[in-house]
Amino acid sequence: MNDFRTQQAGSTSPRCFTIIDKTSGSGVTSGTINWYLKNITGANAGKWWRNSDGTWQASETANAMTHQSDGHWTITLSATPWVDGDVSLEYAKSSTDIHVPVSRMLNVAYTSDADSSGNVSLSSAEHDTIASAILDLSNGVETSVTLKQALRLMVAAAAGKVSGAATNTITFRNIGDNKNRIVATVDVYGNRSAITTDLT
Repeated sequence: MNDFRTQQAGSTSPRCFTIIDKTSGSGVTSGTINWYLKNITGANAGKWWRNSDGTWQASETANAMTHQSDGHWTITLSATPWVDGDVSLEYAKSSTDIHVPVSRMLNVAYTSDADSSGNVSLSSAEHDTIASAILDLSNGVETSVTLKQALRLMVAAAAGKVSGAATNTITFRNIGDNKNRIVATVDVYGNRSAITTDLT
């Protein structure tokens, strides 16, 4: 049995396989079951992981697993063998060849500082980069209006100084009170007939 899945780079989570006796169809609960990891691509392509010292070996290397229940066997990793971009083959087998072959192809994907819940920690600079990308996204609100520019207009209209409210020209200042953010031409009912804005 074989499947293909994504493996988180840098992880040291235990590995688990269910081993089935090929004659009886029952779970293997005794004997010696070994886990193997072979890199298919990457710097250690063609080598096998040795869990006892966390190194790569030139020949097939067995790593003893521990029986848990029924046919389920696990092994705890001493270090992480998972490197971003690698493709690896992991499999488990009985030392006496009584098992149904079982394996997984793993595509190793990198997530920086991933914790056990799969969350990712970002640096302050990375937070700023993401925020800037959103705030300055072209046409983010409407054509030719970014989110940052729209927020500038909203803040001025809601909290900026206002002058000319009793005239045909109403002016809304920016929060810093150093530029006219919105200049509106209105009639006696406050209906706007023209708008000039400064989005900088």
